[in-house]
Amino acid sequence: LVGGTAAAPGEFPFQAALNLNGGLCGGTLISESIILTAAHCLSGVTANTLSLRGGANAVTRRVRKFVVHGSYNSKTNDNDIALLALSSPIKNVAFVKLPSASASTYAGNSAVIAGWGTTSSGGRISQTLLKATVTVLENAACNKKYGGKITSNMICAAAPGKDTCQGDSGDPLLVGGVQGGITSFGYGCADSKFPGVYTRVSNYVDWIKRTLANI
Repeated sequence: LVGGTAAAPGEFPFQAALNLNGGLCGGTLISESIILTAAHCLSGVTANTLSLRGGANAVTRRVRKFVVHGSYNSKTNDNDIALLALSSPIKNVAFVKLPSASASTYAGNSAVIAGWGTTSSGGRISQTLLKATVTVLENAACNKKYGGKITSNMICAAAPGKDTCQGDSGDPLLVGGVQGGITSFGYGCADSKFPGVYTRVSNYVDWIKRTLANI
């Protein structure tokens, strides 16, 4: 995460770090044994190669299985959302709050991002959980910057010198303490021409409910 400050211990108790054979992604606990993350984190990996560190006590768990959204498109980054089921639950932990399906676009709202990703593009990952405040943009304005690549399933946010970066994929965008977005993609990190792009969680509330019933 670029331009961040250290999060206080326990400030984001639902935050998890996903170890992908040496790679790093983030995720959030939505229940004792289910993690919300980005689909692109899971391309080319199998559940038995994944481990996860999460909760305020940073306990480690294996991943039993994962489900990537059936319409995820790796070329366009549309529907970049997935759920992981842990091998055993993480007890006594706070879960992230999810939005309602009718949540606002959040445009103009300030939002908090948090993660262990790199502190500059191509740089080193952070040993401490970092956080930063960004502003949610109108999709139309963001779409112009990205040449038409922003869909209604995405949400954009930016602030000068602050952004998610490599290793932050799957980390949350929190609006008023509710997870409005999942870190998905961007061109560079904190490039003033290109905001960070996040999966718009409110569009997937029903998908999450359906998937939870079968995972």
